[in-house]
Amino acid sequence: MTPLDLWRHELRRIGWAALVTPPAAAALVALLAVLQSFGTQDDASTARTFHDVLAMGIPLAVGVVAGSLIGRDPVAELQLSVVREYRATLLRRLLLAAGWAAVVAVVATVAVVASGWWYRLPSAPDPVAGQLTWLAPSLALGGLGFLVAALSRTAALAAGLVSGVWLVELMIGDTLRGSSPLELLNLFARRTADPGAWLANRAVLLALGAALLLAAWGVLARPEHLLKGEEG
Repeated sequence: MTPLDLWRHELRRIGWAALVTPPAAAALVALLAVLQSFGTQDDASTARTFHDVLAMGIPLAVGVVAGSLIGRDPVAELQLSVVREYRATLLRRLLLAAGWAAVVAVVATVAVVASGWWYRLPSAPDPVAGQLTWLAPSLALGGLGFLVAALSRTAALAAGLVSGVWLVELMIGDTLRGSSPLELLNLFARRTADPGAWLANRAVLLALGAALLLAAWGVLARPEHLLKGEEG
């Protein structure tokens, strides 16, 4: 099997949901923004909704998809006999899913910038630095989903926990602003007059996501745990 055939096989294994979820989430939030633009004269609010395509839609999709990647193999026992290969298989699938979400995010950014809505949001970062809007929370939620799935081998549990964290932070996000150090864990922190605080928040989320992925990598090194999960 050539490397290209291998990646094509992994693309099929991650399932159609992994490919549909990111653009569907982005399209839903974008639709809300379009509808909002017809019903309000507040350009800043509409621009915020367009930015939420990146800040909220993409990270949730990445977290849910990452939690669905483990436990999809009907003959996982064979792959688990070679731990490194199985972990590499899961890593390839995660990279494919995250890479596709990144493509959707970049396309969404280009569309928002080209339409002029990007700069209608007060204190909006430049489009390049603005990629941290989705990248940092996506890594955090993706790492969480991947770790929970590695521990439980249950996609529903991983998706539920990721969605729960996303929803809780969405509801209490305003109370986290200005309440350092909790503000550093705010998935939806907004870039205000103090860009340094926003960058610090993004750095913490990136570090947290990397730590969660490393923890998942360690769990996947224990084939006996994964086999027990499959038998249960």
